[in-house]
Amino acid sequence: MHPSRFVIEGHGLEGRVKDCSCAAKEAVSRESLKILQMAKRGSTYYRNRLIEGIEGLPHEYKADATLFILKALKREGGNLPAHSVSSLVENVRPLFAALHKMKSLGRDMPPLNERQLFDIWPTCFKWCQQIAGAILDNRSDCPPTKSMLYFILLVIHMFAAWKGLTENPTNSKEFRRLAISLWLHSYDSTEAQHDATELMVYNFQSHSTGIHTTNSGIAIDDYRRSLVEVTKKMHLSEETVMNMALKRLVRASAAQSAMRFHSETFHSDYHLTALSMLINGSGSTVAIASRFSTAFEKAHGPLIVTNALGSAVKAKHDGIYRDHFLVSGLTTLACAFRSSTSMAMMREILRPELFDTIIKASLRLSANSPPSDPLDSERWRLRRSLIKDILYHRIAPLLLFRSTMNAMKDYLLQIFKSSSLESLLEAGVGWDRLLRVYNLDIKPHEYLEGQRSPDVHRCANVHCDVVATTPGTETAKNRVFSCGGCQFTTYCSKECQLVGWNSLGHRQDCPKTKKLLEKTGLSASDAKALSLKAYHHVTGQMVLLNPHESLGILVDFTSEMEEGILKMESFFKNPPDEEFLPIFPAVCSRGTISKKVLTLTIQVKYILFEKETTFAFTAPFDEGVIDGTKCSCAPYREKFPSICMKHAIHPKVFTVRREAQA
Repeated sequence: MHPSRFVIEGHGLEGRVKDCSCAAKEAVSRESLKILQMAKRGSTYYRNRLIEGIEGLPHEYKADATLFILKALKREGGNLPAHSVSSLVENVRPLFAALHKMKSLGRDMPPLNERQLFDIWPTCFKWCQQIAGAILDNRSDCPPTKSMLYFILLVIHMFAAWKGLTENPTNSKEFRRLAISLWLHSYDSTEAQHDATELMVYNFQSHSTGIHTTNSGIAIDDYRRSLVEVTKKMHLSEETVMNMALKRLVRASAAQSAMRFHSETFHSDYHLTALSMLINGSGSTVAIASRFSTAFEKAHGPLIVTNALGSAVKAKHDGIYRDHFLVSGLTTLACAFRSSTSMAMMREILRPELFDTIIKASLRLSANSPPSDPLDSERWRLRRSLIKDILYHRIAPLLLFRSTMNAMKDYLLQIFKSSSLESLLEAGVGWDRLLRVYNLDIKPHEYLEGQRSPDVHRCANVHCDVVATTPGTETAKNRVFSCGGCQFTTYCSKECQLVGWNSLGHRQDCPKTKKLLEKTGLSASDAKALSLKAYHHVTGQMVLLNPHESLGILVDFTSEMEEGILKMESFFKNPPDEEFLPIFPAVCSRGTISKKVLTLTIQVKYILFEKETTFAFTAPFDEGVIDGTKCSCAPYREKFPSICMKHAIHPKVFTVRREAQA
């Protein structure tokens, strides 16, 4: 709950119970003692005047006024017959609103009054249960849903956020289940959806320490376990819950212009926080988070969140970049990146909206020390760490791969040529690493993209002599097609495909290759491009190597990412059960060719979704065998110009270490 929310907006209350009028406030300020004494004597008029103008009450009368309101609440709880829901909203809610206004002014709960506050908790909880039951039963004889939800919001705000309280009774499992049940309930209005989400989120945040978006492991575990219990009781699946949360976010974002708040971030802020609570990988309930993350990705959640934040950035309303909104949005984005395991999903969210949001957030960070205020300083540090996590650990490693580089290169080029680049670099949140990795990889990516299909265009039927010409000039007689199953092996015709399937072992190899590709986490196109990139680095060093039947080279792209240096290591013992992707059909075929092809094994190491991954392929060592050329650094010279140190197309610092041959 935003600290100034009720003071600023009044949260949609009817005119008679909105923020106190200036007249009532001034009256309480002038005649504080008289109004307080008359209210204590039972005057309804002066009691109402005190409640309406409570913000004008001098500090020295605060303890007496607080005690008076607490006793009034206790009397309301003892009244028989019990209050109806309408009576609670009409008569009891103003008392909570008055207490809230004093709390919003930064006044502590007097120690002598704290016990009285806790004494009325059982009654307040019963009232909340009574109102929640009316909401969940969709009773038509009750006040508007938003008014009933506001009552519960006031209760939780009283017991969870008043400075100096020694305990928080809303941390109980019973109240937690009540808040979750109200969140999961179906509402027609955007306002009710938002209020129910705020209630759940604020109850969750009151369990955590620090600022309101800090997700402590204990709080997340408690909430996720309770959430699972409630969803089972309501017969809701993870997919249903996630779709509900995302639809509410979309609806709130679409209704920005019609919102009653000056800040257009309140609606989406709480929905974003709810999403991050579901998919955040912290705590011991990772298995639950994983199920919600799968549902989040399946429902295109990262794309929806990115678009919502991008729309907010473009709207440029007052207050759109307030700290609470930035932290909520960045937290959800970071969770989306951490929870994703799909390159296809990453390509969807690597959009201008994403970079606009991160740029705006980065530019708001001062390059100097954090603010002096502890709360502002904590927000500053959290926002800084979130941006760095997204840029440094999530986006930068994806530049290694052809598809994601292609998705980002136009946006990144605009950023790196903009006048704000210097300010972004000074923020120290990872833009420097993004720039370095971009500069290292853009040239080879542009080169491979120019080749359209960066693989060896040769029919896999070794009895066929069809070799595709330079891409773009193929004819029906020299065109090759990839197998629809494994997406690697190429054929020039259906006849050759049948030969490969029936006689050359592709029937057995195809499913194995498909499974091996799945282990890489990459598409066939990305795996081919990364293999060709590694192969070109190796061919630039072939003159330093001696041909050997078991020669292997490890190309470590993780070192390039971390240190800016591509490391390559030679080895002479391949694991006997090593599996290879069929990047080069001529050296992988089970058939025979007219001339023996010397080969070497190339292993590729890279980081994908925070996990080191490797795959291997067999490549021709003597690159002149297939096309007749002889160049130590330009295999397939006509189709694949060299990317090596010799030709200075992609200069790097290489580390080549040879192992002693066994």
